Order: sequence, then structure tokens, then C-alpha cells
Amino acid sequence: MKYLQELKAVLEKMGPELNQKCDFAWTKLAEHIEDKLCNPPERDSALIELANRRSGTNGPMPEDAEFKFYEINSHPLAKEKLQDPFYWKIADDLAPIGNDTAADALSNFWPWRETAGFLPTLWFVEEEFVHWGYSREQLNQVLVGAWEDRTESSKYHLAANVFDALVVAIAYGQFLKEGCVDLELREEALKALDRQLHPKVINYTCAYPREGEKAFQKSKEGLMMMPIKKYSVGDSIKKHVFRSATGIIKRFLR
Repeated sequence: MKYLQELKAVLEKMGPELNQKCDFAWTKLAEHIEDKLCNPPERDSALIELANRRSGTNGPMPEDAEFKFYEINSHPLAKEKLQDPFYWKIADDLAPIGNDTAADALSNFWPWRETAGFLPTLWFVEEEFVHWGYSREQLNQVLVGAWEDRTESSKYHLAANVFDALVVAIAYGQFLKEGCVDLELREEALKALDRQLHPKVINYTCAYPREGEKAFQKSKEGLMMMPIKKYSVGDSIKKHVFRSATGIIKRFLR
């Protein structure tokens, strides 16, 4: 609650000016944040709740719905574009949403996106990576580090592989949920797949490198089918407010 009070103080400071310039209802935003923080959804039930909401029912999901959640509840454009069953596999380590990293990430991302649809998705990726116990130094290494660093350190190599799987999964997750993807997120996902296609990496991570190469190339093709998201003026304003309080948000907006 302490962090919430700090955030509200930031909103109270900036709110009147935003009200004058663009009729921004900062008090409603503060109330909305407080409600979500005080009444967070149970993670185990969050996806089921979302599925029921989309289907317009409150009853139990079909027996196979747990395994076909994304096929059932994804945006129509995602269903139209991603015709190959490969993209929907949830038990294939080479598929974009089929590995354990993707499963954990998407179970957090979909509920989070319900209340934070105006924030850049790459922000979520970086915060989730750190939340899993990796340091910001490791994050920076993954993003800008040299190949020599990656191939000579097993610890760094593991962190880099986790990040690559994470950013690809969230790029697909955003497209499945919204029918579009943030440009910055897609670019990072493409870079991640290029890293995975590096001979030294793919020979280390894949028992069958040729299969891995085909899968990663197909994942890149899928990313290029995704239209870029365009944020509204209102979303841009909200994003500005949150970025002004980034130090506070990072501590509690989970």
C-alpha cells in the first residue's frame, strides 16, 4: 500500500496539469489501480476467467479447453494468419508458445494485459525476466553482449536462452490476445530467433539442429505476419504518467 500511495502522489502532482491540457481523468486511473492492486486475480484461475468472459459464460470450460485455450480465445486475426498448427502447439519446446518458459510467461501476461493494455509489452518482458531471478546486468548482457560472452559462460548462456524464449512467447502472446504486436517487441523477438539460429547456440540447445532451424525460421515468418499496434492518444498519456513513476511501478505492478 505504501507504493500505491507514492504512485497516487505522483498522479496527484501531474493530474491537474494533464486535466487542463487533455482532459485526462487521473483520479479514475488512480482508483482503477488501487482496485486492481487490492483485489488481484488468482493466477491459477485468471486464464479460465478470461476464457469465460470471452465466451460469455460463467460455467466450467470444456475438458480440452485447458490445452486449447489460445486456439479458443485468441483474436480472430491471429486465427486467420496463423494457419499452421505449429504456432498453436503448447507441448513443443521449439514452438513459440510451446515451451515451459512460454507457459509461465503467458499465464502471467494475459491477465496483466487486461489492466495494463497501454504499457509497452517489452517493459513486461524485461520485468518478468528480472522477476524470475535474473539480474539487470544479465538482461543487459543478453541485449548487447558479444557472442564470445554467451558461448564461454554456461550461466550467461542459460539466461540468454530463457530471455529469447520469453520475448518470442510474449510477442506471440500479444498477437494472440490483441491481433497486433508492438514494433519494439517484434524487433526484439526477431533478434532472439536470430540468436537461437546461431550455429553455436542451436547445436547446444537443440538435439536435432535442423529441426530447430526449421522451427525458428517458421517462428520468424509468423512474426512478420503480425500487424504493428497503434496506441491511442489516451493510452500514450497513461504510458507517460506511468513512465514518470517507473521506479515506483516496478516494485508493485505485477
